[in-house]
Amino acid sequence: MSEFYNPDASSMNENTLITFLRSPITGDITEVPGISSKNAKILSYGDNEFNKITNTFQLIGVCLQLKQKRNGEYITCKQHCDLFKTYLANKGITNNKDTIVMAIVEKLGTMFPGMYDMYDNEI
Repeated sequence: MSEFYNPDASSMNENTLITFLRSPITGDITEVPGISSKNAKILSYGDNEFNKITNTFQLIGVCLQLKQKRNGEYITCKQHCDLFKTYLANKGITNNKDTIVMAIVEKLGTMFPGMYDMYDNEI
Protein backbone atom coordinates (compact mmCIF):
# COMPACT_ATOMS: atom_id res chain seq x y z
CA MET A 1 0.00 0.00 0.00
CA SER A 2 1.45 3.35 -1.00
CA GLU A 3 1.07 6.44 1.12
CA PHE A 4 1.42 9.97 -0.16
CA TYR A 5 3.20 12.58 1.92
CA ASN A 6 1.32 15.78 2.59
CA PRO A 7 3.27 18.39 4.57
CA ASP A 8 0.03 20.30 5.17
CA ALA A 9 -1.26 17.30 7.13
CA SER A 10 1.53 17.61 9.68
CA SER A 11 0.34 18.53 13.16
CA MET A 12 3.74 19.98 14.06
CA ASN A 13 3.94 23.69 14.73
CA GLU A 14 6.83 25.81 13.53
CA ASN A 15 8.38 26.21 16.99
CA THR A 16 8.47 22.44 17.52
CA LEU A 17 10.18 21.95 14.17
CA ILE A 18 12.73 24.70 14.83
CA THR A 19 13.55 23.26 18.25
CA PHE A 20 14.02 19.79 16.76
CA LEU A 21 16.21 21.10 13.94
CA ARG A 22 18.42 23.10 16.30
CA SER A 23 18.82 20.34 18.88
CA PRO A 24 21.45 17.62 18.76
CA ILE A 25 20.17 14.11 18.22
CA THR A 26 20.16 12.20 21.50
CA GLY A 27 18.99 8.88 20.09
CA ASP A 28 15.76 8.86 22.12
CA ILE A 29 13.25 8.12 19.39
CA THR A 30 10.53 10.13 21.10
CA GLU A 31 12.60 13.28 20.45
CA VAL A 32 11.27 13.10 16.88
CA PRO A 33 8.06 15.15 16.62
CA GLY A 34 5.12 12.82 16.02
CA ILE A 35 6.67 9.83 17.76
CA SER A 36 4.73 9.16 20.92
CA SER A 37 5.50 6.30 23.26
CA LYS A 38 2.87 4.28 21.34
CA ASN A 39 4.56 4.98 17.99
CA ALA A 40 7.96 4.20 19.54
CA LYS A 41 6.65 0.81 20.64
CA ILE A 42 5.25 0.08 17.16
CA LEU A 43 8.57 0.96 15.52
CA SER A 44 10.42 -1.32 17.93
CA TYR A 45 8.57 -4.40 16.68
CA GLY A 46 10.35 -6.63 14.18
CA ASP A 47 11.33 -10.20 13.49
CA ASN A 48 15.06 -9.44 13.66
CA GLU A 49 17.41 -6.75 14.96
CA PHE A 50 17.46 -5.00 11.58
CA ASN A 51 13.68 -4.50 11.53
CA LYS A 52 13.48 -3.07 15.05
CA ILE A 53 13.73 0.72 15.08
CA THR A 54 14.52 1.77 18.65
CA ASN A 55 16.40 5.06 18.26
CA THR A 56 16.53 8.21 16.18
CA PHE A 57 19.73 7.19 14.41
CA GLN A 58 18.10 4.01 13.09
CA LEU A 59 15.05 5.92 11.88
CA ILE A 60 17.27 8.41 10.05
CA GLY A 61 19.16 5.45 8.56
CA VAL A 62 15.94 3.95 7.23
CA CYS A 63 15.02 7.26 5.64
CA LEU A 64 18.46 7.51 4.02
CA GLN A 65 18.18 3.95 2.69
CA LEU A 66 14.98 4.90 0.89
CA LYS A 67 16.75 7.60 -1.17
CA GLN A 68 17.30 5.53 -4.30
CA LYS A 69 17.71 5.71 -8.04
CA ARG A 70 15.06 4.88 -10.60
CA ASN A 71 15.97 4.76 -14.26
CA GLY A 72 19.45 6.03 -13.43
CA GLU A 73 18.24 9.15 -11.61
CA TYR A 74 17.70 9.78 -7.93
CA ILE A 75 14.03 9.87 -7.01
CA THR A 76 12.49 13.26 -6.33
CA CYS A 77 12.06 14.60 -2.84
CA LYS A 78 8.32 13.94 -3.12
CA GLN A 79 8.89 10.31 -4.10
CA HIS A 80 11.37 9.91 -1.24
CA CYS A 81 8.90 11.34 1.28
CA ASP A 82 6.14 9.09 -0.10
CA LEU A 83 8.39 6.04 0.34
CA PHE A 84 9.26 7.00 3.91
CA LYS A 85 5.59 7.55 4.78
CA THR A 86 4.74 4.17 3.22
CA TYR A 87 7.48 2.57 5.32
CA LEU A 88 5.96 4.05 8.48
CA ALA A 89 2.49 2.83 7.49
CA ASN A 90 3.82 -0.65 6.76
CA LYS A 91 5.45 -0.71 10.20
CA GLY A 92 2.00 -0.05 11.68
CA ILE A 93 2.15 3.67 12.42
CA THR A 94 -1.37 5.03 12.03
CA ASN A 95 -1.04 8.63 13.17
CA ASN A 96 1.42 11.51 12.77
CA LYS A 97 3.10 9.96 9.72
CA ASP A 98 3.30 13.30 7.89
CA THR A 99 4.74 14.94 11.02
CA ILE A 100 7.39 12.24 11.39
CA VAL A 101 8.34 12.42 7.71
CA MET A 102 8.60 16.20 7.79
CA ALA A 103 10.71 16.21 10.97
CA ILE A 104 13.17 13.61 9.70
CA VAL A 105 13.58 14.95 6.17
CA GLU A 106 13.94 18.52 7.43
CA LYS A 107 16.61 17.32 9.89
CA LEU A 108 18.38 15.50 7.06
CA GLY A 109 18.18 18.70 5.05
CA THR A 110 20.29 20.41 7.71
CA MET A 111 22.86 17.61 7.53
CA PHE A 112 22.80 17.17 3.76
CA PRO A 113 21.97 20.52 2.15
CA GLY A 114 19.91 20.09 -1.00
CA MET A 115 18.54 16.67 -0.05
CA TYR A 116 15.14 18.00 0.97
CA ASP A 117 13.34 20.73 -0.91
CA MET A 118 9.75 21.27 0.09
CA TYR A 119 9.09 22.80 -3.34
CA ASP A 120 10.50 19.80 -5.24
CA ASN A 121 7.83 18.17 -7.38
CA GLU A 122 5.02 20.00 -5.59
CA ILE A 123 5.21 18.48 -2.13
